[in-house]
Amino acid sequence: MKKLLLFVLLLPLGSLAQSPNTLNNPNLPGYQNPTQQRLQTQMQTQQQQQKNTLNQQIQSQSLQQQKQLNREINNNTQRVIQSQPGKINSLPNNSSKEKFDSKP
Repeated sequence: MKKLLLFVLLLPLGSLAQSPNTLNNPNLPGYQNPTQQRLQTQMQTQQQQQKNTLNQQIQSQSLQQQKQLNREINNNTQRVIQSQPGKINSLPNNSSKEKFDSKP
């Protein structure tokens, strides 16, 4: 009886022992040690940040290229209009400063 009582008293202490981590057990296939997991997570985070930075740079560069193309189109259009006799020397979308600065 004493042995049974002792066993019953020790049983709850055994349940307090740390249970094995079944999610990342080195004896199971697909095991990754915690350092590799941490490095992989850091690398994925860094790659995502670099991807976001590159996307922002591409958007900025595309916007700058579009603005430059629009300036070139406007300049070329203005040049063609000015080269035609009897036409007004400014485009409607040009600023008033450019209209007043142009020489007849």
